[in-house]
Order: sequence, then structure tokens, then C-alpha cells
Amino acid sequence: MKKTFLLSAFIISLFILSSCTQKPIINNNQASNDVCAKEGEQTRLNDDFLPATCCGSLKPMYNIGYNGDCKASNPPGDIGVCSNCGNGVCDVKNKEDKCNCAIDCQDNKAEKITTNLNGFCGRSTKAKCQTDADCAATGCSGQICGLANNGEVSTCEWTDCYDQTKYGVSCGCVAEECQWYK
Repeated sequence: MKKTFLLSAFIISLFILSSCTQKPIINNNQASNDVCAKEGEQTRLNDDFLPATCCGSLKPMYNIGYNGDCKASNPPGDIGVCSNCGNGVCDVKNKEDKCNCAIDCQDNKAEKITTNLNGFCGRSTKAKCQTDADCAATGCSGQICGLANNGEVSTCEWTDCYDQTKYGVSCGCVAEECQWYK
């Protein structure tokens, strides 16, 4: 009986000690600085959880948004998305625009102006999109820019400020959102 008790006590002690072994401490700063972010991944300086740099020739793109000028500057320490700026494709999915990747975005959707539409009064749903084909003028009077396959419902009145042709506006995908633009 005494041997069984001692053996049981010994086994329980081993079990308790094995569950209390100390795990190595990982320094997150060191781990994130040793790793680079791949295309489409986020990067941020001074962050314990995101890499501080992009891999290889990739560059961090900050979501400034093109609004007619490029006066806004990248906020220091803001989260960027690594992109292959300079490959001839304006990759809005990875936050490229005329301001942060002019070489790829000179004549692209990044130049579409969505503010100051000179009196046009249509509404943008800002639904998520990837290309212009994802968006369409919907609503009874064609005054709503939204997802092409969604068909926004509206009342059926007409006012001249809904006239896309008169105001020179189009419905398309701008910064990954369905919006009216010039």
C-alpha cells in the first residue's frame, strides 16, 4: 500500500512538473524586424506585430487617396501595404495611386475625381469593387452608382442634376468603391 501511494505521488509530481515547464520568451520586436512583408501584406514601423519593411523591391503604399493634388504626405508610422510599384499596373487593391506610384497610375482610375462634380446630384453607394465592370448606374432614374449585380431601388422621379451626360460623370470603381467620378 505504501509503495502504491509513493508511486502514485511520484507520477502526479512528474505530471505537475511537466505542465509547468517554462516556454522560451519570444521578442516580438525582433521577430517582426527579421521578417519582411510580401506583396499585399501590411507593414508598419515601430510595431510589434507587423513587419517594418517590404520584401525585395516592393514599396509600402499608404492610403492617402488622390483628390486632385498630391499635397498630403504619408503619415509616419501609418500602416502601409506592400506593392510592386513600377510594374506598369496601377494596383489600387494594394493602395497604389497617382501620388504614391505615379509611374504606374498616370492615366488610371486613381486620377478619377469623385468630389466637386459641378452640380451632379447622383448618389454613390461606395460598395466594394475591383474593376469598373463591377459598378453600374442603377435606381429608377440611373442616379445611383452601385454594384452592377445589385440593382439599387429608388423612387422614380427625374431631375436634371441626375443627367450623367450633361455633367460629364461616370459610374465606376474608384479606390475599390463604386462611385461617380469625372
